[in-house]
Amino acid sequence: DLISSTFSESFAKLVILAITFLSVIVMMFSLSLPLSFLVIIAGPFVFLLINFITKRTKVLFSQQQVTLGKLSGQMEESISGYSVIKAYCQEQNMINSFKENNDKLQELGIKANIWTGILMPAINVMQNIDFIFIVIVGSLLADKGIITIGLISSFVLYARQFMRPLNELASIYNTLQSALAGAERVFEIMDNKEENVSEGIIKETSIKGDIEFKEVCFAYVKDKPVIKNFSIKINHGIKVALVGETGCGKTTLINLLTRMYDVTSGQILLDGLDIKEYNLKQLRSYFGVVLQDSEIFNDTVYANLCYGLDSINKARCKEVCQSVGADAFILRLPQGYESVLTNDGMLSEGERQLLTIARSIMVNAPMIILDEATSNVDTRTEKNIKSAIDNMTRGRTSFFIAHRLSTIKDSDLIIHMEHGEILEVGTHEELLKLNNGYAKMYRLQVGD
Repeated sequence: DLISSTFSESFAKLVILAITFLSVIVMMFSLSLPLSFLVIIAGPFVFLLINFITKRTKVLFSQQQVTLGKLSGQMEESISGYSVIKAYCQEQNMINSFKENNDKLQELGIKANIWTGILMPAINVMQNIDFIFIVIVGSLLADKGIITIGLISSFVLYARQFMRPLNELASIYNTLQSALAGAERVFEIMDNKEENVSEGIIKETSIKGDIEFKEVCFAYVKDKPVIKNFSIKINHGIKVALVGETGCGKTTLINLLTRMYDVTSGQILLDGLDIKEYNLKQLRSYFGVVLQDSEIFNDTVYANLCYGLDSINKARCKEVCQSVGADAFILRLPQGYESVLTNDGMLSEGERQLLTIARSIMVNAPMIILDEATSNVDTRTEKNIKSAIDNMTRGRTSFFIAHRLSTIKDSDLIIHMEHGEILEVGTHEELLKLNNGYAKMYRLQVGD
């Protein structure tokens, strides 16, 4: 809002000031060249003064925006995480931290306003000095009969009109500095390359689901690789489980597969073709995805279940929800399947996750990705939806990310990852026989 209002108001003012400025210059030069040069010579000094002060206010306004961002983020965290703050008795620490950031913001605001406040009086002083010189030089010229006393009076008024746009410009410039300090953070986002969902030469085609990772490397930050020389071939129609400690690169690998990010080096092949050759929108339509975070939209249950589909099939929605055990809690909602869902605790995390699983089944995609799909449901509910997931993944290339190893024992291929690399690969029984990292993790979980 600050950026929008500042630019819209400032633009209109600048047009008026430019017309006034040019008109005054034309009138002055038509009356007296010596006095005109005397008026104009003050301009560069005013610009030097503006530049001197705005260099300092720019830094202060920028720091002010950063501190304001921290303060806003802290307020949001305090409200969204108030139960955790109370549970750990951190109320006073949060108050102290807020006060520290707020005091810093206040200090920066005072300094910025001091420098901004100096600008206008300083310009006025320079303007009055210029008036004195106009009167002195004008008096000398009048004494010699070159100009009249009335012309001196006119030039003082013209000088005031000449300075007024400069005063206004200084005020606008300060306001722009404040707005641009906030805009810098917006520009950082806008400067990012826009994702082109239409790129790729392969658009409409049926796929089998053969996937191959060929020496794939990826880093979020340069020289800090998250995935390192990852190579494996996955045949279509099998269940693949990715396991490993938190932060080993499992979710990152899935993001590379769906091109949320592009590989730093290497290739990911789908049915023998680099995934970059596929139309991005088409590529992502090949995957039914259930992520760790159960995202629910502010719309009806029907609309959430059919998200991404061209039409709503109510009968199919109910059938799928019954298969995953979501039908019972949906019917308890005020308007059942027509209820508009909100993010204010209307559904528990487990219920939200059941809806996202049902949504992925509705898509009927040829490949499935389940990232901790049952992490927020109880054991009984997990058992109920396992058969639905088995039906959904039958005959489709499926990727499971799980920390509960008991949920992926029947996978056709288990890839144990560590620090972005493949540590061991095999079925559940094969990895237990190897008695390496996977076997130790499994025994630790089952208490053997």
